[in-house]
Amino acid sequence: MRVASTLLCAAVVVQALALPTAQDVLQNPVQDTGRYLIELAPGETRWVTEEEKWELRRQGHMFFDKTEFPDLGSVPKPSSAVKYPAKISHNETVAPLLKKLEKKEM
Repeated sequence: MRVASTLLCAAVVVQALALPTAQDVLQNPVQDTGRYLIELAPGETRWVTEEEKWELRRQGHMFFDKTEFPDLGSVPKPSSAVKYPAKISHNETVAPLLKKLEKKEM
């Protein structure tokens, strides 16, 4: 009986310490999880508490809080190749503008 009780307590502790997934955060407000997803450098993210955020700031570390927007800064993968038009259009609009272009202004 003691072993089962100990195992149950251990399982509860492990579950309480588990970091939330991005989906958990989207479904539950920050106040419910008590953890924040921060990005310290490109691609380097970490789940931290409010106190850990303040400690990082005291140590001079800069970071983004991405808790509510976990995809912030990520580049979407192109779904297909770029499709260029088969023939030139709007030529009558563009032609007069070409005369006004100067390389030194570019």
